[in-house]
Amino acid sequence: MAFMATETYTDFDVISTVGATANSYASVAYTKSLWSLDQFKKDYAFTDEEIGRAVISATKTFDKAYWDKYLGTMYSNSYALFFPRTGIYDSRKVSIIDYTIFPVEVAEATATQAYYLASSNRNAEIDPSVVKQMKMDGLGSKEYFSVGSQLNAKKNIIAEEASLIIAPYILSSGGKYSSLFLRG
Repeated sequence: MAFMATETYTDFDVISTVGATANSYASVAYTKSLWSLDQFKKDYAFTDEEIGRAVISATKTFDKAYWDKYLGTMYSNSYALFFPRTGIYDSRKVSIIDYTIFPVEVAEATATQAYYLASSNRNAEIDPSVVKQMKMDGLGSKEYFSVGSQLNAKKNIIAEEASLIIAPYILSSGGKYSSLFLRG
């Protein structure tokens, strides 16, 4: 008899404590409290498991997109994530010297990115203006997406709001905020 592994919430526990086992820059509790303060995020109806998955995904997204663009130096190679870092300043230009916590902007950006990930169907994102219609004799019209329209409908992988929040920790591309990465 083959054993089938089942996923449970404990498989996706958010570990937001700095160290070797950390898997997120923000906790579920922090994320929920931040969302509850934002008038545009009050309509969320996500379970803690869904929020946990989104928070971990947001952290991984930042680390994969920005790993070589983060300012400063990793505090410890034994830590699981790219933060905390030495030689960085917060958005007020105050040197960060407490390496036992993640910078507040990094946690806030993670929670914001988590909302973006949790609230959007990233597999279905496509601009409605690129939908083509073709008339078929006796069958009315049929909607379809061409390969070209799918390529032109790329959406940002990092929410602009989250990108603006985490910008003080990212090597600038010369604009007012860090470069946005696209998914295709």
